[in-house]
Amino acid sequence: MTVAACAARMPLGVGEAQVWRVPLVAALLRSEHLAASLSVEERERAARIAVAGGRERFVLARGVLRALLATYTGEHPGALRLVRGPGGKPALAPELGRGGLRFNISHSGELMLCAVARGADVGIDAERVDEGWPHARVAAHFLTRRERAVLRSLPPAERAGAFFACWTRKEALVKATGVGMGISLARVEVPVSSGAPVAVAHLDGRPAPWMLHDVVCGPGYRAALATPGTVERVQVLDPPEVLRALAAWG
Repeated sequence: MTVAACAARMPLGVGEAQVWRVPLVAALLRSEHLAASLSVEERERAARIAVAGGRERFVLARGVLRALLATYTGEHPGALRLVRGPGGKPALAPELGRGGLRFNISHSGELMLCAVARGADVGIDAERVDEGWPHARVAAHFLTRRERAVLRSLPPAERAGAFFACWTRKEALVKATGVGMGISLARVEVPVSSGAPVAVAHLDGRPAPWMLHDVVCGPGYRAALATPGTVERVQVLDPPEVLRALAAWG
């Protein structure tokens, strides 16, 4: 089957990162087209998902990812070949990644985030804030002593939000490095409470060459983006841009 390429491409320069905020309910409007763009391997992977709603969510997320990447490569979403890089991190196949295009995705609840940069690794994480989550117990295993102390010092009503802010920053950094869970989250120290929208992470007590950017996603969510210090500009793209990107492919 021959697929058409897109003439116009999304501009993205070196030193820039773009974050797409995708409400999955909007993607549902084009679910048939999105599902058709998946590879055989992705469809087989989706078929193995037994969690209720997990299969549909995976198909939507992969379809959206392909549609968004297609706006940068000019290739049809179904023609993109995705591979696994270090730590299992998804990447474009070498023949499509010659422009240095890197990406990372995260989805939680009804929200999906996709971060894209050129010539720089990125990591993104989004979490729906669950007030009933046993964050104190999880913090004991994955937060540093200083992070736990800050969390305990906050009013009880603020602790869940602060925990998820901390957690997304840690996850974003780990995902950016491409080593996955090969690095202990307890070795990574990040700001816990809200403050400056950009912060420096520490690894084993020393400043790491990564910047952490809070991504505002509306009530009930916390999200963070990790980029190297070479990324000087972060642009957030909202549903109007997302819908245009999805509509470009049918």
